Amino acid sequence: MENVIIKPFIEKQCDALYELIVLSINSTYPEYYPKEAVEYFVNYQNKDIYLADSKKGQILLLYNGDILTGTGTIIGSHVKRVFFHPQHLHKGYGKKMMEELESIAHKNNETYIDLHSSFYAKRFYDKLNYKLLKVHGFAVENEERLYYQRMVKILQKQESSYINIHNKKFNIIKNDGPGAEVNENTIFQFYQHEHVIYATYHGGEIEFGELIGTISNSTMKFNYSQININKEWNEGHSSVTIDNSSEKLRLIDNWQWDSKEGTGECIFQEM
Repeated sequence: MENVIIKPFIEKQCDALYELIVLSINSTYPEYYPKEAVEYFVNYQNKDIYLADSKKGQILLLYNGDILTGTGTIIGSHVKRVFFHPQHLHKGYGKKMMEELESIAHKNNETYIDLHSSFYAKRFYDKLNYKLLKVHGFAVENEERLYYQRMVKILQKQESSYINIHNKKFNIIKNDGPGAEVNENTIFQFYQHEHVIYATYHGGEIEFGELIGTISNSTMKFNYSQININKEWNEGHSSVTIDNSSEKLRLIDNWQWDSKEGTGECIFQEM
């Protein structure tokens, strides 16, 4: 890999990045997904998203000489859009890209990396010691479904203790604040890998939501994103105190929107 170099993305490379990703999807995904899911993956690609992500995090481009061969993006702890040219697979480029993304996360003091893996890429991430948290699926055209896998890798071990909430369900007994969408009909399912917590939720005003963050002693911090029943997408972050003084756990959540104005307090109770 003497001629391989990783460079930061710049705006004029939008078209080349888009073409690389679409080529990779169309070449590798049809073996694992129905055509409706492949089309969804392709249609999701958007040059405006690339530009927005480059401002929030870092997009990296891998070149073999002058040929654009691969890409990967990192925003905070979240890795996304790791794709490679189908003629340059199984040459170690993927591992090199992930090492660079993990190095960025280390420098930013992230304690873990999380990502969404396609079925095609899961074996690759398994070899790099990423752990499966949850398999998700949602409907696409013609009653077909698109499945992906939420995975995580611990970068820094935490010495603090933490409460295990793996496989616990919570509902909402209170949620106050402007624009609050989660309500008493919303159910949260939690998963945990060491100090990393992850949950999916739905019901009430929420079509689908997910959160990911860390747990330490009696506190949690996480980022959340959700789509409501009106197909509106929003995201935010939370700081949570865990109350384990009674038989059922309670989570006292002080939340704040990032995509719009508003803060509030939400109380989860173990079901």
